[in-house]
Amino acid sequence: GSAEAAKGGGKGAAGTGTCAGTVKSYSGEKGWGFVEYNGQDIFLHIKNCNGGTPQSGDWLTFDVADAVQGNGKLMAVNISGCTGWSEKGKGKGKGGKGD
Repeated sequence: GSAEAAKGGGKGAAGTGTCAGTVKSYSGEKGWGFVEYNGQDIFLHIKNCNGGTPQSGDWLTFDVADAVQGNGKLMAVNISGCTGWSEKGKGKGKGGKGD
């Protein structure tokens, strides 16, 4: 890994993540979902998305970190490539149940 990759990108920087994968599932109501990377399901949360909302099938770039639960699972951070509209409330909002 390069020094630039280790620093992480600034806010709104497009595609600075070192990994890439496809959104497998995402719940706008809950604010989280999973991205498939190298055959693994990696947890993603709206608060780690650099603009936009993940949609199933989106091709994302991201970095991988240990999940906060410390259970050996991984989570995506520094996520770019989300195509959905940004939602106010970042996963805490009610409504939007029409899909």
